[in-house]
Amino acid sequence: MHKDEQDILDVIRFNQKQSEELENRLKDLERAKNQNTGRISDDIDRRLDALKRQCGILNIDYKREEEAARKRFENIILDIDNKLQKEFKETKEIVNPYYYSYDQLVELAHESGITGTKITDILTPEQIAKADKEYADLENEFSKKTGILNKKDLTFLMVATAAQVIRWVVSNEIGDKIDPDTRMSDKDGDQLVKEEKKKYQKEHSKREDGSWESTKISKYKSWEEIIFSSVPYDATKGAAQFGLNLEGRYHRVHTLGHDPILGWIFGTLNILTSTLTTPKMRTFHIAKKNIRFIAETTFINELQMSFETINEDWHRLPAATFRQYLHVKSDALTKLGLPIPLLEVFSEELAGELYKSQYDSLCLLRDVKTVAKSAMISILIDMVVGLVHGFFYNPDKDGEKKLYEVRTRKILLISHVLSSASNVIYCTIMKNPKKLDIGGLLVTIGRLFLDVRFIRRVKFEYINSRIDAEIQQEIEKLKVIEASLQNQQNMGL
Repeated sequence: MHKDEQDILDVIRFNQKQSEELENRLKDLERAKNQNTGRISDDIDRRLDALKRQCGILNIDYKREEEAARKRFENIILDIDNKLQKEFKETKEIVNPYYYSYDQLVELAHESGITGTKITDILTPEQIAKADKEYADLENEFSKKTGILNKKDLTFLMVATAAQVIRWVVSNEIGDKIDPDTRMSDKDGDQLVKEEKKKYQKEHSKREDGSWESTKISKYKSWEEIIFSSVPYDATKGAAQFGLNLEGRYHRVHTLGHDPILGWIFGTLNILTSTLTTPKMRTFHIAKKNIRFIAETTFINELQMSFETINEDWHRLPAATFRQYLHVKSDALTKLGLPIPLLEVFSEELAGELYKSQYDSLCLLRDVKTVAKSAMISILIDMVVGLVHGFFYNPDKDGEKKLYEVRTRKILLISHVLSSASNVIYCTIMKNPKKLDIGGLLVTIGRLFLDVRFIRRVKFEYINSRIDAEIQQEIEKLKVIEASLQNQQNMGL
């Protein structure tokens, strides 16, 4: 139980005990008052009888003396009553919550030893049973008002479900492998890179201000050497001596420079420093001329070398970035393509299996577009159904707007569940996982979270509003009683 909820129960129990103590004191006061009144009344009667006898003996008017005696005795009774009232008002053990803040009441409750209060400590079993029944009645009332077992809502449910099913039936399959007829050869890719290199050199080396003049330093490549040399992460020779198996033509899945996303970082750094980085973050020096493994280094050292070469000539960074762009662009369009991005970092084996089975980054991109398109159409159907269903809202028949919106959410949610369930059953029976409606499943999962949470929130507000209304009625009754007591006090009763 949350601390705030526990504090509320503790304060309620504290006030309950204070009320019980107050009730007991009132009973004691009434009892003491009755005892004193009865005793004094008997004493008065005895004294009046004695007075009557004395007046008869002395021949004195009894009526006049009796009236004076009664007034004296009444004053005695009033004095005793006032004394009892004063003693009751000066009782310090009973706290009047009107004069305390909530935080002070929490502190007083805990100081009096009231902690860890349970609902059973406050209510009797009968009261708990009654409260459970009232809550169940409110839940049933909410369910009836938001139910969709009517002609209008069932019609919308059938239409929405049919639209969602038709959507995944006519959508494209996913998981298709590379189509060689749509890809270019490695030779065509090299020609594309060669033309782009010449174009880049021509645009930058002919600057009149000489800002792109090539800097010849033996330790690092100049920006022109970066553009026209091979990328170091294409190296495979000499890898075996370091315990690496780059698998020849499948080496792209074993180097971060070929990753469609991470390559923009690691590939660019590799080109700047003539290094190669594996998915396990092992980094190696690569020979500039014959592109072979020389020695192992560290990624930290690679970063330091990158800062050094960029500090010597900042033009190398845009040149390396452009060279990375060219290489990724050409490799992605070849028959082998590029591996699925990021996957090799988490599972190099799985990335390799998918890559060898001719499922590459472009296949993934195509499927992502298919899934996204399916999800967008699914959401569009929801928007249309929800909008049209909203047009049929009738305040006189449908009640509160929020309760009607719950009905709309139920229609959309159930239609998604039916559509996704039918899709999964179809893929299982037909043994065709390529027809799996991933976009629709994602939207369904989203609706399960959002719609269920919305319905629960509206239900909570509805039940609380009904309970608040009942509490307000009780408060109004208490106000009437308070006003009546105040009037009696003003009249001196």
